Amino acid sequence: GEGLRGTHARCFAAACAGLDQARSAGPDHVLAISAEADSASASGLHRAGALSQYNVCREGLIFSNGAIFDLPPPADGEPAADHVQFAEEMAAFFASAMALISGVFAALERRLQLPVGWFEHSLGPVAQHSQWHVKRYVPEAAPSNAVTTDGKHVLLPVHSDPSLLSLIVHDRDGTNSGALGLECNVKGAAGGEWVEVAAHGHSVVTVLCGAVLERITGGRFVAARHRVAVRDPNAL
Repeated sequence: GEGLRGTHARCFAAACAGLDQARSAGPDHVLAISAEADSASASGLHRAGALSQYNVCREGLIFSNGAIFDLPPPADGEPAADHVQFAEEMAAFFASAMALISGVFAALERRLQLPVGWFEHSLGPVAQHSQWHVKRYVPEAAPSNAVTTDGKHVLLPVHSDPSLLSLIVHDRDGTNSGALGLECNVKGAAGGEWVEVAAHGHSVVTVLCGAVLERITGGRFVAARHRVAVRDPNAL
Protein backbone atom coordinates (compact mmCIF):
# COMPACT_ATOMS: atom_id res chain seq x y z
CA GLY A 1 0.00 0.00 0.00
CA GLU A 2 0.90 3.67 0.01
CA GLY A 3 2.11 3.48 3.62
CA LEU A 4 4.61 0.72 2.82
CA ARG A 5 5.70 2.47 -0.36
CA GLY A 6 6.30 5.73 1.48
CA THR A 7 8.20 4.08 4.33
CA HIS A 8 10.54 2.27 1.96
CA ALA A 9 11.15 5.36 -0.15
CA ARG A 10 12.00 7.44 2.91
CA CYS A 11 14.21 4.76 4.44
CA PHE A 12 16.20 4.18 1.26
CA ALA A 13 16.79 7.93 0.97
CA ALA A 14 18.20 8.02 4.50
CA ALA A 15 20.29 4.89 3.87
CA CYS A 16 22.17 6.69 1.10
CA ALA A 17 24.09 8.64 3.75
CA GLY A 18 25.41 5.38 5.15
CA LEU A 19 26.16 3.97 1.71
CA ASP A 20 28.14 7.09 0.85
CA GLN A 21 30.27 6.51 3.95
CA ALA A 22 30.64 2.84 2.99
CA ARG A 23 32.04 3.84 -0.41
CA SER A 24 34.84 5.90 1.10
CA ALA A 25 35.36 4.01 4.36
CA GLY A 26 38.80 2.66 5.10
CA PRO A 27 39.54 -0.08 7.62
CA ASP A 28 39.88 2.53 10.39
CA HIS A 29 36.31 3.82 9.97
CA VAL A 30 34.45 3.38 13.25
CA LEU A 31 31.72 1.30 11.54
CA ALA A 32 33.90 -0.66 9.11
CA ILE A 33 33.34 -4.42 9.37
CA SER A 34 36.60 -6.26 9.84
CA ALA A 35 37.54 -8.92 7.30
CA GLU A 36 37.90 -11.30 10.27
CA ALA A 37 34.41 -10.55 11.64
CA ASP A 38 31.83 -13.30 12.07
CA SER A 39 29.58 -12.65 9.06
CA ALA A 40 26.58 -14.12 10.86
CA SER A 41 26.57 -11.46 13.57
CA ALA A 42 28.45 -8.47 12.14
CA SER A 43 26.94 -4.99 12.00
CA GLY A 44 28.43 -1.99 10.23
CA LEU A 45 29.38 -0.94 6.72
CA HIS A 46 31.65 -2.27 4.02
CA ARG A 47 33.17 -1.16 0.73
CA ALA A 48 32.71 -3.03 -2.55
CA GLY A 49 34.92 -6.08 -2.66
CA ALA A 50 34.92 -6.64 1.10
CA LEU A 51 33.97 -9.68 3.20
CA SER A 52 33.08 -12.21 0.47
CA GLN A 53 32.77 -12.93 -3.24
CA TYR A 54 29.15 -11.82 -3.05
CA ASN A 55 30.23 -8.23 -2.45
CA VAL A 56 32.69 -7.93 -5.32
CA CYS A 57 30.62 -5.11 -6.79
CA ARG A 58 28.33 -4.25 -3.86
CA GLU A 59 28.90 -1.77 -1.05
CA GLY A 60 26.56 -1.89 1.88
CA LEU A 61 25.24 -1.67 5.40
CA ILE A 62 24.67 -4.77 7.54
CA PHE A 63 22.50 -4.96 10.65
CA SER A 64 22.55 -8.19 12.68
CA ASN A 65 20.33 -9.53 15.44
CA GLY A 66 18.33 -6.38 16.03
CA ALA A 67 21.27 -3.97 16.00
CA ILE A 68 20.64 -0.41 14.81
CA PHE A 69 23.65 1.89 14.56
CA ASP A 70 23.94 5.58 13.89
CA LEU A 71 26.43 7.32 11.63
CA PRO A 72 29.33 9.23 13.13
CA PRO A 73 28.78 13.01 13.04
CA PRO A 74 30.51 15.16 10.42
CA ALA A 75 34.11 16.13 11.10
CA ASP A 76 33.13 19.64 12.19
CA GLY A 77 31.04 18.18 15.01
CA GLU A 78 27.79 19.70 13.81
CA PRO A 79 25.11 17.03 13.19
CA ALA A 80 23.85 17.08 9.63
CA ALA A 81 20.20 16.37 8.80
CA ASP A 82 20.97 12.95 7.34
CA HIS A 83 22.99 12.03 10.44
CA VAL A 84 20.12 12.95 12.75
CA GLN A 85 17.61 10.88 10.75
CA PHE A 86 19.71 7.84 9.89
CA ALA A 87 19.21 5.63 12.96
CA GLU A 88 15.52 6.53 13.20
CA GLU A 89 14.88 5.62 9.57
CA MET A 90 16.90 2.40 9.81
CA ALA A 91 14.78 1.40 12.80
CA ALA A 92 11.65 2.10 10.74
CA PHE A 93 13.09 0.02 7.89
CA PHE A 94 13.74 -2.87 10.27
CA ALA A 95 10.23 -2.62 11.73
CA SER A 96 8.77 -2.79 8.22
CA ALA A 97 10.87 -5.86 7.46
CA MET A 98 9.77 -7.56 10.67
CA ALA A 99 6.09 -6.90 9.92
CA LEU A 100 6.49 -8.35 6.44
CA ILE A 101 8.36 -11.43 7.58
CA SER A 102 5.78 -12.07 10.29
CA GLY A 103 3.10 -12.16 7.61
CA VAL A 104 5.11 -14.62 5.52
CA PHE A 105 5.72 -16.87 8.52
CA ALA A 106 2.00 -16.83 9.32
CA ALA A 107 1.23 -17.91 5.75
CA LEU A 108 3.79 -20.73 5.98
CA GLU A 109 2.30 -21.90 9.26
CA ARG A 110 -1.13 -22.12 7.65
CA ARG A 111 0.27 -23.97 4.62
CA LEU A 112 2.22 -26.42 6.79
CA GLN A 113 -0.64 -26.77 9.28
CA LEU A 114 1.57 -25.60 12.13
CA PRO A 115 0.36 -23.82 15.27
CA VAL A 116 0.16 -20.04 15.04
CA GLY A 117 3.53 -18.56 15.99
CA TRP A 118 5.41 -21.85 15.53
CA PHE A 119 8.48 -20.29 13.89
CA GLU A 120 8.89 -17.65 16.59
CA HIS A 121 8.27 -20.09 19.44
CA SER A 122 10.50 -22.84 18.04
CA LEU A 123 13.39 -20.84 16.63
CA GLY A 124 13.47 -17.76 18.86
CA PRO A 125 12.47 -14.10 18.41
CA VAL A 126 12.88 -13.26 14.74
CA ALA A 127 14.08 -9.71 15.39
CA GLN A 128 16.94 -11.01 17.53
CA HIS A 129 17.93 -13.79 15.11
CA SER A 130 17.94 -12.12 11.72
CA GLN A 131 20.17 -10.05 9.49
CA TRP A 132 19.28 -7.39 6.99
CA HIS A 133 21.35 -5.51 4.44
CA VAL A 134 21.14 -2.35 2.41
CA LYS A 135 23.28 -2.84 -0.69
CA ARG A 136 24.23 -0.61 -3.60
CA TYR A 137 25.88 -1.92 -6.73
CA VAL A 138 29.16 -0.49 -7.98
CA PRO A 139 28.95 -1.55 -11.65
CA GLU A 140 32.49 -0.48 -12.51
CA ALA A 141 33.79 -3.09 -10.06
CA ALA A 142 32.14 -5.96 -11.96
CA PRO A 143 34.80 -8.46 -13.19
CA SER A 144 35.12 -8.32 -16.96
CA ASN A 145 35.16 -12.13 -17.20
CA ALA A 146 32.01 -12.66 -15.10
CA VAL A 147 29.68 -13.06 -18.07
CA THR A 148 26.93 -15.61 -18.70
CA THR A 149 26.79 -17.73 -21.83
CA ASP A 150 24.14 -15.38 -23.23
CA GLY A 151 26.22 -12.26 -22.63
CA LYS A 152 24.96 -10.89 -19.32
CA HIS A 153 27.31 -9.38 -16.75
CA VAL A 154 27.08 -11.18 -13.39
CA LEU A 155 26.94 -8.71 -10.50
CA LEU A 156 25.96 -11.30 -7.88
CA PRO A 157 27.09 -14.92 -8.31
CA VAL A 158 24.68 -17.85 -8.20
CA HIS A 159 23.78 -18.93 -4.67
CA SER A 160 20.97 -19.76 -2.28
CA ASP A 161 20.74 -17.96 1.06
CA PRO A 162 21.67 -19.75 4.33
CA SER A 163 18.41 -18.63 5.93
CA LEU A 164 14.78 -19.49 6.45
CA LEU A 165 13.59 -16.69 4.19
CA SER A 166 15.03 -13.66 2.43
CA LEU A 167 12.92 -10.61 1.60
CA ILE A 168 14.14 -8.22 -1.08
CA VAL A 169 12.98 -4.66 -1.77
CA HIS A 170 14.46 -2.58 -4.60
CA ASP A 171 14.96 1.15 -4.35
CA ARG A 172 12.67 2.24 -7.16
CA ASP A 173 9.41 4.14 -6.86
CA GLY A 174 6.15 2.20 -6.94
CA THR A 175 5.85 -1.03 -8.93
CA ASN A 176 7.92 -1.70 -12.04
CA SER A 177 8.38 -4.56 -14.49
CA GLY A 178 11.37 -6.84 -14.08
CA ALA A 179 13.78 -6.85 -11.16
CA LEU A 180 16.94 -5.05 -12.31
CA GLY A 181 18.64 -8.34 -13.12
CA LEU A 182 17.51 -10.41 -10.12
CA GLU A 183 16.94 -13.88 -11.57
CA CYS A 184 15.86 -17.21 -10.09
CA ASN A 185 16.62 -20.64 -11.45
CA VAL A 186 13.47 -22.62 -12.18
CA LYS A 187 13.21 -26.25 -13.21
CA GLY A 188 13.07 -26.86 -16.91
CA ALA A 189 15.82 -27.92 -19.23
CA ALA A 190 19.01 -29.48 -17.89
CA GLY A 191 20.46 -27.13 -15.30
CA GLY A 192 17.20 -25.22 -15.05
CA GLU A 193 16.20 -21.94 -16.64
CA TRP A 194 17.06 -18.44 -15.43
CA VAL A 195 13.97 -16.24 -15.16
CA GLU A 196 13.96 -12.61 -14.04
CA VAL A 197 11.70 -11.81 -11.09
CA ALA A 198 8.51 -10.21 -12.41
CA ALA A 199 8.40 -6.89 -10.56
CA HIS A 200 10.34 -4.54 -8.28
CA GLY A 201 9.95 -1.26 -6.44
CA HIS A 202 9.05 0.28 -3.08
CA SER A 203 5.64 -1.40 -3.25
CA VAL A 204 7.00 -4.87 -4.06
CA VAL A 205 8.63 -7.47 -1.80
CA THR A 206 10.30 -10.53 -3.34
CA VAL A 207 10.35 -13.55 -1.01
CA LEU A 208 13.06 -16.18 -1.48
CA CYS A 209 13.11 -19.51 0.35
CA GLY A 210 16.44 -20.22 2.04
CA ALA A 211 18.43 -23.38 2.64
CA VAL A 212 17.31 -23.67 6.27
CA LEU A 213 13.63 -23.63 5.28
CA GLU A 214 14.29 -26.32 2.68
CA ARG A 215 15.98 -28.50 5.29
CA ILE A 216 13.38 -28.20 8.06
CA THR A 217 10.49 -28.79 5.65
CA GLY A 218 12.12 -31.84 4.07
CA GLY A 219 12.36 -30.13 0.68
CA ARG A 220 8.74 -29.04 0.47
CA PHE A 221 9.97 -25.48 0.07
CA VAL A 222 13.11 -25.51 -2.07
CA ALA A 223 15.86 -22.94 -1.54
CA ALA A 224 15.83 -20.37 -4.33
CA ARG A 225 19.01 -20.37 -6.42
CA HIS A 226 19.37 -16.80 -7.61
CA ARG A 227 21.80 -14.33 -9.13
CA VAL A 228 21.94 -10.79 -10.49
CA ALA A 229 22.87 -10.64 -14.18
CA VAL A 230 22.36 -7.65 -16.48
CA ARG A 231 23.03 -6.69 -20.08
CA ASP A 232 24.34 -3.24 -19.15
CA PRO A 233 25.71 -2.79 -15.60
CA ASN A 234 25.75 0.99 -16.02
CA ALA A 235 21.97 1.03 -16.55
CA LEU A 236 21.30 0.17 -12.88
